[in-house]
Amino acid sequence: MEWQPIETLPMGEHVLLWFPKGERGVGGMECATVFVEDDGFGKIWYFWTEGGPNSGSDWSAPEAPTRWMRLPPPPTI
Repeated sequence: MEWQPIETLPMGEHVLLWFPKGERGVGGMECATVFVEDDGFGKIWYFWTEGGPNSGSDWSAPEAPTRWMRLPPPPTI
């Protein structure tokens, strides 16, 4: 597993995201399901959620994630 550019993010799949800068100026990682929607003005908004599009938070530059990685498979018992 390696970090991939955000442009290659698979929609609707739960993944690990890396964002370099957050609301408080510190970046980090987030597990999320991401959906992309074109708002008609050339901007792409990213939503993360446990349910469906737009039931969580959204990102805008410079807080948007820049990399993603697939989650490892769950452990087997």
